[in-house]
Amino acid sequence: MSRYDKIIELTIQKVASLGVASFSVKDVCDELGVSHSLINHHYGGKHGLVAAALPIVYARHVAGSWRLVDESKRSPEEAIETWIRVTTQWNVANPGWAVMLNYPTASLETTNASTPEQADILSRWGQYNLVRLLGLVVDLRHNRATVTPYDKDRGTIDDIGATQVEIDVAATIAFSALGVYVWSVGRHLPSKDLPQVHELGKHAVDFHIKYIIRHAKNFDGTL
Repeated sequence: MSRYDKIIELTIQKVASLGVASFSVKDVCDELGVSHSLINHHYGGKHGLVAAALPIVYARHVAGSWRLVDESKRSPEEAIETWIRVTTQWNVANPGWAVMLNYPTASLETTNASTPEQADILSRWGQYNLVRLLGLVVDLRHNRATVTPYDKDRGTIDDIGATQVEIDVAATIAFSALGVYVWSVGRHLPSKDLPQVHELGKHAVDFHIKYIIRHAKNFDGTL
């Protein structure tokens, strides 16, 4: 592993647990025995370093999540639930990166430090994630389980041939999943000290996932 690979890997580990705000380049320099000037020269400083690591983190996250979904070989209902739970587990295990990906304004300096190439990698993996989810929604609503080869560099939402209702349902599941991530990663501040909320939390998450999938399957587009 090259020196720069080691810098990126250690940055990924540190930000995962500490978050961008508490992450210190000094810790990376001290642990790897590299100079701060090297980081500044090669990455432009702390936020450039985090921006360089971000697309690597997201690509691993998305690819790993869908690999687990594919390996499960389950029905569309179970596959969607697996995707929500797997991505939730990743967010819980990597809270620093979860905040950065889901709330980019949490560190505008890092967001602004991203290069066009880094932004393009994020966009391509983001599209892949959405296309895969939409494919599951189409299968869910047609009571089928298709095996379609997906490529992050090819294929768009338009290629799925989904209806507007199916696109809306997939977006709703994505919005809902984000709420599950937020709830699971960190306690909701106004309710974090309420014991009843802690006791009911897991049951509520389980109910919510089943509820949203059931309605996704049967929704006829009427509001």
